[in-house]
Amino acid sequence: MDTNENNERGWKSNDEGKINWVSSDNTPPGPEDIAFKEFMKAAHKHSFKNEKEIMASDFCGCFSAYDYGNLFTPDEVGEWIDERDGNRTVVCPRCHMDTIIGTASGFPVMDKQFRADMAAYYFASNYTAITGSPYNYDDKLITLVKLPGFTGKLYRSVMPYGRLDVDGTVLEDYWKLGIHAVVLLADDEECKKKAIFDLRALYAQENMQVLYQPTPEFEVLDHDATARTVQEALALLKEGKNVVVHCSTAVDRTSQFLACLAGSAGGIQKGNVKTWLNQNIPGNFTLIIQRAFVEAFLDAAEDRGDGPRRRTG
Repeated sequence: MDTNENNERGWKSNDEGKINWVSSDNTPPGPEDIAFKEFMKAAHKHSFKNEKEIMASDFCGCFSAYDYGNLFTPDEVGEWIDERDGNRTVVCPRCHMDTIIGTASGFPVMDKQFRADMAAYYFASNYTAITGSPYNYDDKLITLVKLPGFTGKLYRSVMPYGRLDVDGTVLEDYWKLGIHAVVLLADDEECKKKAIFDLRALYAQENMQVLYQPTPEFEVLDHDATARTVQEALALLKEGKNVVVHCSTAVDRTSQFLACLAGSAGGIQKGNVKTWLNQNIPGNFTLIIQRAFVEAFLDAAEDRGDGPRRRTG
């Protein structure tokens, strides 16, 4: 299947989660495309009302964009959604989403590519999983976030030396980009586990200021801590200092923080957090509760006078 820039073909999920076929040359989906879609839909049915099937499985896999790389056993499950008919849907013990399929389903749950394809098909926008290309959050490990009106530049990145920084080049890129300060949203223990290094100490050694706001994975940010860190980061950007924000994969905690920062600088209209994220932070993956936090944070900032008046989008 041709997937180059001049002939884009694939299944695309929109903001409402509806999946449509897109093709830059207006050709319809072929037999392999339709077969792939039906395969994904059939597998997805096993993530609903699946408690008995999960408990009968040897292993389970999650296909959320957060956790598709991991497997676990049924005895790790401790959270369910009670359905109206008395059945229960299993929730992932790591990302807390109802995106679990067990080996008893008959689908190739043990195959990481299968789980990656499921994650891409249901969570990524415009990805053609039938090509077999591995799913990733973004083509770049560091991206510039547009923030008009500031002399300093704002970036988001994956964790240096973490699992996505395969070649260990992210910290070197910080030097090349003239990064002055790092907003660190992962705690020290997480950094040591995922990056091996004590990143706070490493940044200090490299004369980079650290704005430390540890937040657990998949959680909403702390309101008061975010208010303080946002103001500190905005002050640095006004001074012409370059700032980078990172957690582990730069998709949920980092996205939340950047939306709070951009909104505090006047970059997001009321009700437009999700639209802003999709337009300005490629590969972001935020939960409804996280986007609701950003809206509430920006409303509170406006009430306090820490942020601009927000027009309705």
